Amino acid sequence: MRKNVLILWILICAPIIVAALVVEAGQEVHAAAGPRASLAPPVGQMMPMRGMMQRMMPDLVPPGTEPENLPAPASRGARLVVQYCWQCHNLPSPSMHAAAEWPQIAERMYVRAERMSGMMGIEVPTPADEDTLVSYLKTYAMKSVPADSLPAPASPGIALFKDFCAQCHALPDPRSHTASAWPAVVQKMETNMQLMHKRVMTAAQRKQIRDYLEQNAKSP
Repeated sequence: MRKNVLILWILICAPIIVAALVVEAGQEVHAAAGPRASLAPPVGQMMPMRGMMQRMMPDLVPPGTEPENLPAPASRGARLVVQYCWQCHNLPSPSMHAAAEWPQIAERMYVRAERMSGMMGIEVPTPADEDTLVSYLKTYAMKSVPADSLPAPASPGIALFKDFCAQCHALPDPRSHTASAWPAVVQKMETNMQLMHKRVMTAAQRKQIRDYLEQNAKSP
């Protein structure tokens, strides 16, 4: 009897709680939108779901970027990323993944959007928008390199570089940044590893990886 009452209580109260979170998240995002409001999606459609997901899974949603920091922010591809991807999670930068990775990732997101299309106004990309989105993401994707084509294969830091970076994405080309830029990139990736509960580098491992990247970086 008690079990049946509990189930009935959940069925009645759960929608009310979800609705309250949606309203609160939408109000918070609207208040914080500020001068970026013209680039941001409509509050009533997309922001509530993103706010709810960040509340429910604060350690599982990786950091993102802002609309104005996307490559070619006025392009149709950038605006579609804002329109569709920002519905449920932080805004992804195209440089988060390599060009070869984006089609599969995008397809996975489309499937999830279709499953949630009846919930709180989640919008599913049209086939034409899907093509534009993937093309944009691939155009500005991270520059990667196959493991067997990395420079300085005898370097003591190369094995650590492969091991830690491959936890989340394809291996970035060391020549995609200058030596002076790599320390900040490594620090950002370490922060992401912590947030995503991945294995994190020790101080000694971090130094070896940074030394490898800086020694094989592109010229200024």
